[in-house]
Amino acid sequence: METTLLKAPLLLERFAQSLQAKGRSPHTVLTNLRGVKAFLEYLQAEEKVKDLREVEPSSLSRYQSFLFRSPKHYRLTTQLGLLIALRNFFRFLEGENLILRNPALQMELPKKPRTLPLDTLSEKEMKRLFKAVDLDRPLGLRDRAILELLYSTGVRAGELASLKVFDLDPGLRLLKIRQGKGSKDRVVPVGEVALHYVLLYLNQERSTFSKDGEETLFLTQKGRKMSSANPTQIVKTYTKRAGIERMTNSHMIRRSCATHMLRRRAPIRYIQELLGHRSLDTTERYTRVVITDLKRIHHQTHPRELD
Repeated sequence: METTLLKAPLLLERFAQSLQAKGRSPHTVLTNLRGVKAFLEYLQAEEKVKDLREVEPSSLSRYQSFLFRSPKHYRLTTQLGLLIALRNFFRFLEGENLILRNPALQMELPKKPRTLPLDTLSEKEMKRLFKAVDLDRPLGLRDRAILELLYSTGVRAGELASLKVFDLDPGLRLLKIRQGKGSKDRVVPVGEVALHYVLLYLNQERSTFSKDGEETLFLTQKGRKMSSANPTQIVKTYTKRAGIERMTNSHMIRRSCATHMLRRRAPIRYIQELLGHRSLDTTERYTRVVITDLKRIHHQTHPRELD
């Protein structure tokens, strides 16, 4: 296969197929394609390169500088994503024997900034959130079950929306997450309180609006499958009713689940498994939130604080 820029559309198609074959999500595939297209545009405009075999490590270094100084003011995380896509693309070309050597082999990626996770709800605020649900109103049991399950398991909104009835094992108090982020399955425990409300919803409410043969666990009032936006809207609705005057979403409940468990001394590797993080580095961001605990212990125990 030719590697000229004129053949780039065909190369990108093959690249996308290789990513799909590895089980990458549609979002990941699209992100990689966008990253490569951005580089190809740069090559045509700045490097005058006509064939990918002509790309040198120096070309990639200049591209990194271009991204850093771009008038578009790319965030560091955006620059990192573009460069990772490029590295993946050249690995693909090398693996297909379309290039003799990989110019991205020694490319140094910018270090991702270590930032604190965004805001979380306190344990008291979580209780207020649950109490804000009126179980006598239509879909009250469904909404309470969703909130409880989000907090108990730390699942993502998209994962929750995709759950099937048979993914829940009430006897073992386990929930199977199919094709989560990174297209990986995992099994997570479900707390007794969350399980109680999910079973109430299944036994008392779901059957009133579910359609025959519909296997999705949580449904809209019209009996349709939820989108990943529905859980976030539910969280926003009840935080407002609870008088919590902050911007919230379903991911905030996920962060709260992890943070509260860490504060109660849950081992971080268990939290990693629960949340489905591939890297422990991602989970470790949550440990930085519990600095409030360290401050409290310091105040209570340090000799200078006790004088």
